[in-house]
Formats: sequence, C-alpha cells, structure tokens
Amino acid sequence: MDMSRHQMTFSILCILCSAAGLFAIVRDLLIGFDGLVLGAFSLMFLFAWAAIRIIKREAITDEAVFRLGQAPQWGDLSPLRRRLMMVIDWPLFWAIREREVERLMDQPLTKVFFEPQGVKLIPIESQHIEAYFLTKIANMAETRGLKVNNATQGVFGRRWAGAKSVELAWLGSDDRIWAHARNELVDGGSVSLREFDAALEWGYNSTLSEAEGFKDHWVFF
Repeated sequence: MDMSRHQMTFSILCILCSAAGLFAIVRDLLIGFDGLVLGAFSLMFLFAWAAIRIIKREAITDEAVFRLGQAPQWGDLSPLRRRLMMVIDWPLFWAIREREVERLMDQPLTKVFFEPQGVKLIPIESQHIEAYFLTKIANMAETRGLKVNNATQGVFGRRWAGAKSVELAWLGSDDRIWAHARNELVDGGSVSLREFDAALEWGYNSTLSEAEGFKDHWVFF
C-alpha cells in the first residue's frame, strides 16, 4: 500500500512545519527572539501555507478513494499502524474507517438486547467498541423516541470511557413504535444498523394517519 505523491508531500510539509515551529519556540524561550527565530517562524508559515494549498486541491482525498481498494481492513490494522496512518496518511485512514462504518450499517454486526424501558446495542466485533464507532452507533440509534443514556458529553463530543455498548432509554413518544420494534427484532439477535433503524421507522409510520404519512414522505422534484 503506497502513499500517493500528494499525500507524501503533504506529510513532509507538516513534519517540516512542526520542526520549524518547535525550533523557533524553544530557541525563543532559551535564547530570546533573534533572526533565527524569525526565520524559523517564517519557514513554519511557509510550510503550512504549502500544505493548505495541497489540501485545497483535494487531490489527496480523491486519491485515497482509489487506494482504498488495495488497503487492509480496519481490523487488520494494529493500533500502532492506525496511529501512524492517522498522522502520515490521514485521507486513507479516514476512508478505511468509514468503510468499516458501512460494514456496521449493512452487516449484522450488532446485538440487540431489549430492556423494560430501553434497548442495548452491543457490537459483536471488539474493534467496534472504540469511541468512534460507538458514537456512530449512537448517532444512528438516537431517534424515534430513543435517547442515549451512557455517553458523557465532553468538550469535543461524547466520551465513551470504558463503554462496550450503546444503552438507549425509551422516552415514550408513542409506545406503538417501541412495540413494533420489539416485534420486528429478535431479543439478543444480530442486526445491521440499517435494520434497526428500519424497524423503528416502520413503527413510526404505523402511528401516522394516511394523510400524515403522505405528508411525511412527500418529495418535491
């Protein structure tokens, strides 16, 4: 799996930008502001400008799509390799991770356990208990009267410290939706996230009158 020419150039520019900035800061603290510090800061901004220019061309993200076909699956990447790829080849890193999200959406990789006033979604594969995937599951599932109740809201979004599942509470917008979901899904069974969402949507549609259903699904061309 080779990095693209644009991505390699971008990574080198980022490394040079960081090195120049770090040198300027350290020298300024230890020696004081002088010509070398000014030059280092100037180089840092030059490298940053060049890196931004590469990003705006969108070549590195476009090329990542073509390289994705030869890229390993998310589960085949070691934690160290993921972190290295996130730094030096982040377009491909994002593409591989989003491909894994699509697996969650399309394949029965999540177990559903019903509780008296809620439901628990537990990823089958251990790699999906990472915070990013739990957030994706929560964002999809938090709808039609369900509310996530085991995610702590942090400054930069939800935190999932120690969590191995997404626990949702039923807020009871209409109990018929919840009843329909229980009938459609097998308690303890494996489903795709699209199947889970579809069961809730069908239950929601069953609570609408014919006129409301028509209005809700009206599409303007």
